[in-house]
Amino acid sequence: MKQNRAKKSIGSYPFVNVIFSISTALFMIGLFMLLAIVGSNVSSDLKKGMRAFAELNEQNKDYIDKSKGVASIRFLSKEEGAKALIEDTGEDFIKFLGANPLRDSYIINLGEGYQTN
Repeated sequence: MKQNRAKKSIGSYPFVNVIFSISTALFMIGLFMLLAIVGSNVSSDLKKGMRAFAELNEQNKDYIDKSKGVASIRFLSKEEGAKALIEDTGEDFIKFLGANPLRDSYIINLGEGYQTN
């Protein structure tokens, strides 16, 4: 009988270890899932707040026409482009398509040395 008591005292409650191990594993899985969800929300918030700026250095580009003393670069928004195209063609393509397919753009006049016949 002494041997049975010794065995019970060493590992008398093995189900406690099993329950603790499973609980710890489930807690860690839940914690990692929570971190993944919060991380994706933070990532999408950062992406929504991003802005891009394009600065053009007019002085150092040889291919830009500077015949009037000023570099000839002009920004054309898609709304201005649509208005000009409607005036040129006389047709309102936005009503036909349902949306404006044009994109914002920069109009750059090239210098004579960078044009060919």
